[in-house]
Amino acid sequence: MWQTKKPLNGWRWNGPSRDFRPIHDYFIAKSLDLVRPGGVIAVVTSSGTMDKKDSSVREYLANRADLVGAIRLPNNAFQRNANTGVVADILFLQKRDRAAVERADWVDLGETSEGHPINQYFAQHPEMVLGKITTESTQYGKQEITVKPIEGADLVQQLKEQSATSMPPSRNPKFPTMNWMCRKNLSRQTQV
Repeated sequence: MWQTKKPLNGWRWNGPSRDFRPIHDYFIAKSLDLVRPGGVIAVVTSSGTMDKKDSSVREYLANRADLVGAIRLPNNAFQRNANTGVVADILFLQKRDRAAVERADWVDLGETSEGHPINQYFAQHPEMVLGKITTESTQYGKQEITVKPIEGADLVQQLKEQSATSMPPSRNPKFPTMNWMCRKNLSRQTQV
């Protein structure tokens, strides 16, 4: 598992055809490069990976992998354990054995029914957003898209329900399912 911390936010890796910023985009691409064809990687990343205007990272990933599924978390998902209010995505990517022929839909941006710009995947699958998409003013006075949690909703339960209905079941008994990951990792933060 790759994990990045705040001090590396300005770090930039300039390598052949990989000029990715921020650093977590680089590590997602690197993880995908290291897994064998047919392998699945699951990453937690900021919503910027899927929503930024520059699609070069998504093009790189889509050329090498299928997006098996994605779940957008509300802005309070990491409030307790990391003291941060950030919208994050869980992405499941399965590496291809050859380059993609067609451009994947999730490379592009779309709009919500309210007209908010968002990744095409989430525009087509609003049920995979575990909260309400809205805008809020940032500390710099700019309006930014966020996902507010559903009042009274249990995030662990939401993840279990979405993964059960929307994610393909694991064919390998050694590969952890989404339900297992929810029980193991997310339930710890709700008990703290």
